[in-house]
Amino acid sequence: MKKNILFFLLALMPLLANAESVETEIDGLKYTLNTETKEASVTKGTNEPTGSLVIPSTVAYEGVEYKVTRIGYNAFKNCSGLTSVTIPEGVTSIGGYAFQSCTGLTKVIVPDIAAWCNINFASNYSNPLYYAHHLYSDDNTEITDLVIPEGVISISNNAFSSCSGLTSVTIPEGVTSIGDYAFQNCTGLTSVTILEGVTSIGECAFSGCEGLTEVTISEGVTSIGKFAFSECSSPTELTIPSSVTSIGDFAFDHWSGLTELTIPEGVTSIGECAFRWCSSLTEVTIPSSVTSIGDAAFYFCNNLMDVFCYIESPFSIDYYTFRYPITLYVPYGTKEAYVRAGWDFKEIIEMEPIPTDVPLTLSSAGVATFASTHDLNFAGIDGLKAYIASGFNPQTGKVLLTPVEEVPAGTGLFLKGKAGEYTIPIEETAMVLSNLLVGLTEETVVAPTTGTNTNFILANGSYGVSFYTLSEAGPIAAGKAYLSLPTKSVQSLTNGITLEFEDEPSTTAITEYTTDQSASAQSSAARTYFTLDGRKIVGQPTQKGIYVLNGKKVVIK
Repeated sequence: MKKNILFFLLALMPLLANAESVETEIDGLKYTLNTETKEASVTKGTNEPTGSLVIPSTVAYEGVEYKVTRIGYNAFKNCSGLTSVTIPEGVTSIGGYAFQSCTGLTKVIVPDIAAWCNINFASNYSNPLYYAHHLYSDDNTEITDLVIPEGVISISNNAFSSCSGLTSVTIPEGVTSIGDYAFQNCTGLTSVTILEGVTSIGECAFSGCEGLTEVTISEGVTSIGKFAFSECSSPTELTIPSSVTSIGDFAFDHWSGLTELTIPEGVTSIGECAFRWCSSLTEVTIPSSVTSIGDAAFYFCNNLMDVFCYIESPFSIDYYTFRYPITLYVPYGTKEAYVRAGWDFKEIIEMEPIPTDVPLTLSSAGVATFASTHDLNFAGIDGLKAYIASGFNPQTGKVLLTPVEEVPAGTGLFLKGKAGEYTIPIEETAMVLSNLLVGLTEETVVAPTTGTNTNFILANGSYGVSFYTLSEAGPIAAGKAYLSLPTKSVQSLTNGITLEFEDEPSTTAITEYTTDQSASAQSSAARTYFTLDGRKIVGQPTQKGIYVLNGKKVVIK
């Protein structure tokens, strides 16, 4: 008896489960209505729809409104006569194979892009864009430059797959994830901009976007999924943000236009075939943070010549990870470890240790010009100051020297301090300096004039160590600087050029006289003398010493 009752209850359960559902056909479409939630699922009705199909946002049944939230499994499969379909904003899911073989589709109309981004597509064939390829906001307005609306947090799997009518995509800061296959085979795309906020790019998200020429991935992304950008052959540059920790299998496979690649510090894994068939690639940099490189990661990169690898403790790699006559550059002292780990390269060269500071010597003169190939920080260097020439006053003939601490590479400097050896720390800076001193990081031939400027070089001349006009073109050594001033302003001077230190306003220094005062035209009381440290004296000095008068050295006994 108990068995019979149990059997009866089991047989009754499907009926009880479906007690909340009602099926009906309205205006040629079939609906499954949930009487509890007041939601509806739609499929084709008795007659196969053709032409333009508009799926309503709500349907009425026995005086009750039902919101259409789902397009059912196989809903419009094989409806090859459909030419367009309108999807209302209330739809949250589209079942498997819903639009399979709808080969006549040319248009998908989506009034609400934000709602579209959140639809759960069961597969490629669930999305009518698979055949239509063109997305519209209304019957006449095609969306080609897609900007994901504010408020969207994630872009669902397959959301824009095969939408070849798109030419650009901008994903704003509010989006945190891009789903699998979200833009796969959008062959018309030429640019993709992913702004800061996105943390993950899904599997095959942009694969097959063969028209892409520009890809911008902002900071924040931590993982780039399998096949994420595979088969995108047109981009020639790739900047992977420093926030990325993993690069998936085949992520950038077949980027045949890429020529150089720098993997940022922080990446720990490079997936299988991640950069396979990047046939134009000539140089790769791999940071010390990488702990695994997948099989064939750089296979068929047949123009790759140099790999700079900063991994301190090399791990084993597959025979086909790198498979061409490549030169491998490794940290100093690690060559044998790479050989033991099976890194089979044409040649392995140990790199010199990366410098952390720059040495310089200040001679007994106590002044010098300087320029470095590195960003430097002069803060806290006892006994030494660095200056730039920040301005020039042609009325007074003064060049203003401003003290600086953070100094970008290539900056021309005037150094002043105690004679001796100094070590200046290398430290990155974003500082930009406006400077009349021209820094040289390699030996350069400099002419007396450049364009409308006259050039001056620091030298030991008739006025001691000072700036003097170049008499003829000649080489200036790397690591030095020269002063470049407007020729017209210099020619108009009557009292010559002096240097004024911003942090020592009373101190000046004689540099170069462009015109001479006639001694015979002046009384001795009106003559202007200068000390060798630049101090001006009107009238004959009372103390013994060497002075400058009218551009000439004189001795007062």
